[in-house]
Amino acid sequence: MLGNEFERLLLLGLLIVPISGQAQSEFQQGTMAFREARYLQALEAFLQAEQKGDSSPTLTYNTALTYYKLERYDAAAESFERLLKEPEWRDLARFHLGLVAEKQGNNTRAVGFYRSVEQQARSAKLRNLADSRLKKWEAAERAAAEPRQPADRFSALFNVATGTDDNAFGLQDDTQLDSSAGEDSYQEYFGWGQYYLSGSVSDGWRVHGFAYNRRYADFGSLDVGAYSLGLSRHQQYRVWQAEFGFSVVSTSLDGDDLTDQNKAIIRFQRPFNATWISLAYMPSRHNGGAGFSHLDGWQHVAHARWRVPVEVVSFDLEYRWEHNDRDDLAGTDEFFSYSPTRHSLGVGLDWHVSTGWEISLGADYRISDYDGTNRLTDSDGVIKEKTREADRLRLQFKTQWQISPNLRFGGRLEVTDNQENFDTYSYDKREMSLMVEYLL
Repeated sequence: MLGNEFERLLLLGLLIVPISGQAQSEFQQGTMAFREARYLQALEAFLQAEQKGDSSPTLTYNTALTYYKLERYDAAAESFERLLKEPEWRDLARFHLGLVAEKQGNNTRAVGFYRSVEQQARSAKLRNLADSRLKKWEAAERAAAEPRQPADRFSALFNVATGTDDNAFGLQDDTQLDSSAGEDSYQEYFGWGQYYLSGSVSDGWRVHGFAYNRRYADFGSLDVGAYSLGLSRHQQYRVWQAEFGFSVVSTSLDGDDLTDQNKAIIRFQRPFNATWISLAYMPSRHNGGAGFSHLDGWQHVAHARWRVPVEVVSFDLEYRWEHNDRDDLAGTDEFFSYSPTRHSLGVGLDWHVSTGWEISLGADYRISDYDGTNRLTDSDGVIKEKTREADRLRLQFKTQWQISPNLRFGGRLEVTDNQENFDTYSYDKREMSLMVEYLL
């Protein structure tokens, strides 16, 4: 972080800007109070000036600085954000939004603002200050790579949701041969945790796991559960942060064992200017439970993600490749393939509307081609024999509010359109849910 003395000189130096002749006396009183470190009085005077009609960028800027000194970072951010619309003030506002983001612990957002100032600001002084902040942030990141103290080694998340699904059976078309459309409500529970046995994310070992359960009000045959436990080794390789691990995942359907999965985890990620790149490969072996032996076999997944933070918005671009080699399901006159090769492309946007409120938009398109030649009686009663192909489009809207540092509340709407060359597998669905989330 900036040293206290340097920060004080920077803020005071930037506060002394020319003001118009129409500035209210309250404005001048506020400026004097600020210089004397009487910040509450300064804020009161600035707000009175605003009430009397002073809407100048100068007043907005000084009010934002006062909020900052009072450690009211939410209000400071909102005031600085208003200056982004003013070309002459935009660079200064971006720099201070970076300072606010640091105070709030959002280093990714801070770096985005500093990077834009460093690359675009007209003022050489501001460019140098932004460069200094970036170098200090990088040094802080290296310091953060030191082994954590035991009190910081554990973290966890708990999520409870309730929602409705207008086509619940569409969720299970890979395991339900007689699926049909049906609307139902559900309760959803999710918990995740990790503990660093030694070191930290830059050089250490951790155990991690999750538990998930979805229970439907009417269609209990679709109740799903999943449990996982894993071990990972984290290590830094120059600019790349690497993870090598292994996990065991057990899934159930209506209380019966569906599959047991043994999965390897290979993941690399690195910063690139103000963006992040993540690459992963996860091969796994599935063993189906009683009645699900057709799911036995291998699954290979490769995933790439590029995250680009730009001030109050972050963009995501993702690609996922999946290949399955399962035993499939063969009958006397029918054959069902459970071995798809899939390609998925997704885009996402996270918008930091204000401190504590975030909106997320996402879309992904997936194509699937199944091995073998399916032979089955389609929904029209006709026996068909051909290679199964599928196209799925999924749209998602999410919003969440940070009620406290540990508590979040949110809502989600997800719409899915799955079209296949066998009509019995095609479906449309819409899910809506509300959730409460607690972080440790």
